[in-house]
Amino acid sequence: MKIINFNTGRFYGPEGQPITAIYFDDIKTIAFADHGRDMTGLLRNVEANQLNQKALMARYDHNDYSRELGSDDYRLTDLARLLKA
Repeated sequence: MKIINFNTGRFYGPEGQPITAIYFDDIKTIAFADHGRDMTGLLRNVEANQLNQKALMARYDHNDYSRELGSDDYRLTDLARLLKA
């Protein structure tokens, strides 16, 4: 498991747009939480090198990610919410 935190600098709230993303090696999935907009999502079947701000935001900005579909998915994105820097 690898974790990154960054802020896009976009003005979605007083703190901007802080994002936490977690890569889960065993299931090749990135779970992310956009704390500024209170949104979460999943990138499935990805490699660890996709865990960076540029790659994540390219997919997020183009709605190229999954929403939570079941209880296991919610556990992943809830963890991303909790790990805000």
